[in-house]
Amino acid sequence: MTHMTERLLDTENEAMAKIVELEKQLMQTNKELDTIRDVYASANNQVHTLRRIVREKDQTIRRQSRLERHAQEGGGGTLVVQGGGTLHPARGEGDGGVGDLSSTSLTLGMTLSPSPETVGYGLSGAGLGMMPAPPPPPPPPPMPGMPGNSEC
Repeated sequence: MTHMTERLLDTENEAMAKIVELEKQLMQTNKELDTIRDVYASANNQVHTLRRIVREKDQTIRRQSRLERHAQEGGGGTLVVQGGGTLHPARGEGDGGVGDLSSTSLTLGMTLSPSPETVGYGLSGAGLGMMPAPPPPPPPPPMPGMPGNSEC
């Protein structure tokens, strides 16, 4: 009977040790999952921001193309930039605000200051100035204990 009791206690101790080990692994896995979720949320936010920036730049390019096409077709008057950063026909003197429609030049009265999201692209006094986008940020370092990581 004592031999059976000893075996039962040994088995119980082994089971408890296994439970403790599994709980440690679970806690570590949960920490890694939280880290992965944070990285995913950050990456998702960056993607959303970049998509918005690309959409804004595309709209700016399309708008500029329309203005240039309109000017080339001879239908555009002189355009000036108003305080809000929009282009409006220049007002002629004594014509009730109608610009000189025979002119096809595009005049920008001021330099536009781009929003923080679109720095590197913007209109200047000479037209649309395109600068290359900054390089993407480096990838995050590998997480300890992840597959493919040689630190384990």
